[in-house]
Amino acid sequence: MFSLRNAEAQSVIQNGGFESWAGGIPAFWTLVSGTIHQIPGFVGTACRLGGGPPAEPGWNQGVVISQTVAVAAGASCSLNFYAKADNPWGALSARAELHWKTSGLVVITTQSVPVGVSATWVQCGGVYTAPAGAAFVEVRFVKMSWGYLDVDEATLIAPQLPDLTIVSIGLSPPVPAHGDSVTFYATVVNQGAATANNIRVDCYLDGGLHATGSIWSLTGNGGSTQVRASWIAVQGLHTLRWIVDPFSAITESNENNNDMSMPFSVGPPPFDFAVSATPTSQSVSQGQTASYAVTVTLVTGTATTVTLSLSGNPTGTTPVFVQQSGLPTFSTRLDVTTASGTAPGTYPLTITGTGGAGLIRTFQVTLIVLEKPDFTISVSPTSQTVLQGKTTTYTVSITPLGGFSGSVALSLSGLPVDAVHTFSPLSATTTSTLTVTAGDTTGTFLLAITGTTTISGAATIHTTTVTLIVSLDPERQASKDAIEAAQDAINRAEREGRAIGLDDAKVMLGGAKTAFAKGNYAEAKSLAEQAKDLGEKARSFIQAYGLYIAVGATLTAAAVIALATRKRWQRLLRKRRIKAKKQNDQSASYPTMHVPLQYSAESHAAVRWDAYPRCSTL
Repeated sequence: MFSLRNAEAQSVIQNGGFESWAGGIPAFWTLVSGTIHQIPGFVGTACRLGGGPPAEPGWNQGVVISQTVAVAAGASCSLNFYAKADNPWGALSARAELHWKTSGLVVITTQSVPVGVSATWVQCGGVYTAPAGAAFVEVRFVKMSWGYLDVDEATLIAPQLPDLTIVSIGLSPPVPAHGDSVTFYATVVNQGAATANNIRVDCYLDGGLHATGSIWSLTGNGGSTQVRASWIAVQGLHTLRWIVDPFSAITESNENNNDMSMPFSVGPPPFDFAVSATPTSQSVSQGQTASYAVTVTLVTGTATTVTLSLSGNPTGTTPVFVQQSGLPTFSTRLDVTTASGTAPGTYPLTITGTGGAGLIRTFQVTLIVLEKPDFTISVSPTSQTVLQGKTTTYTVSITPLGGFSGSVALSLSGLPVDAVHTFSPLSATTTSTLTVTAGDTTGTFLLAITGTTTISGAATIHTTTVTLIVSLDPERQASKDAIEAAQDAINRAEREGRAIGLDDAKVMLGGAKTAFAKGNYAEAKSLAEQAKDLGEKARSFIQAYGLYIAVGATLTAAAVIALATRKRWQRLLRKRRIKAKKQNDQSASYPTMHVPLQYSAESHAAVRWDAYPRCSTL
């Protein structure tokens, strides 16, 4: 059995000892029927069922007082009280009753507790188990017969239970507009005696579970906390509901105070818009234009005019919105034109849209300004001195700028007319060698070396200058003068018809020119002088062969005469032979003559024409 004082300390029955009774019906108790009276009791004031003042007869037979307290289903409960009978009319009939009830106060079952009455105080009661579904128990003291029943120090020892309840709910802001960020909240209090742990709390919106959470611990006797859930407001009428311990996982002394609901409304959304742009980053070279597609989108509410502006653009750039203002949703284009002198770098640009009531929305893009693709051209050395007909070189360097990687076509101007040049290579990406071969023209010449290429569809031209000094070469000049003199001699011989020996002069002159072209000036001069000499000595055919022709003509005439003479002579001989034969026949004899069959000058000269007088004349 529990001690009295411990029982008092743990009892769920309030005012069970009636210590604070000051007449009338005891606090926390209910007089169901009959009359009760206050008398000295076991410890203090006791409750007498069944009569008025002690002098009055106990005629009140049906007297009932009760108190309802919370219990947990299945809990073991100890009921203890002290009772004493005062019945001058005989035995007293009385009992205690336990009416187990649901959370709706519907009686599940009733148990009787015997009261052993005597003229002295007797402790009564026992241990009783709350049936399934029980949430409350009503403790009744019943007197059924004549006499008086005195009751004192009634206790019901039951396990300590929490009592979780929601005392308030709400939202912030209390009158949200569409699109607002809303916070739902509920205040949970543990009104029971025991601490509750791992408490689930659910938030419902419009009948659907919106959020769930838990409270780690909540002490009894008024421990409280606030739970929250967030929401983006949607226009319309809504119902908010909070439930603590929604599945009754925690046994409570009262399961009927665990939820609370409230209606609320969300007004129409205010005007709002968003600014966006694509691409988010643009890279351009100096002097070029970066373009962004800008969109101003209506987010909520009724559209009002939005005006666009740009900040963060570098000095020297010009931003232009094709359409600077309009009613969302609308699209436009932002052109940011850089200058040739805009400093290369990365610039964050802020596109700002300003709407009604000072509403501002921004979007950031990036502008990357690159150094303009270009090149520089330089030459080393800047001046060269060369003798006539000699060769010199310059190194041309191409330096790319701003990522330029193309080739540059090279050209040269300013050379004297008899000089020649070559670039190797003619189109260069880094370096090229300029070779200049001087002619005979001497002097100082300013040469312009020009590089040309195409960048971004436009011709890009850069020029630099160098100096060429062509100096006189005495040896070259002497050989040149000799060649010119030889040429003059040959030309004069040709005009005069002196062709004999002229071919040798021409061959010699060709050799001189070849040696001159090779820079062998001494050899060229020597050959030219020989060619000149041969040219001057050239003769005509008559001059060269006149004597021979005369001699030949004389010999030819002599030969003709001799031949004619020979033929005449032969005729005469034939006649003489004929005649001699006739004379032989007549015995006349003549000397025999032998005439040479081949003619020559010597034989002609040896003929003794005077030996033949008959042939003295032809």
